[in-house]
Amino acid sequence: MFKSINPADFEIIKSYYPIRNDDLQKIITASEEDQKKWKETDFSLRKKLMKNASEILRQKKESLANLMT
Repeated sequence: MFKSINPADFEIIKSYYPIRNDDLQKIITASEEDQKKWKETDFSLRKKLMKNASEILRQKKESLANLMT
């Protein structure tokens, strides 16, 4: 099991189980297929989705910053 540990106080933030190679390959294959679909998506839709994502990031910037520090 892998553990994410806060270096300031050594608190375990989260634990992760190792992934099997065949499961990893399935994830990689699905990601490649999704990227191909994204590439073929109309640019105006991609633009709209990315603008929406950027707005969500701006709205959550404080909580996301806390996760990173």
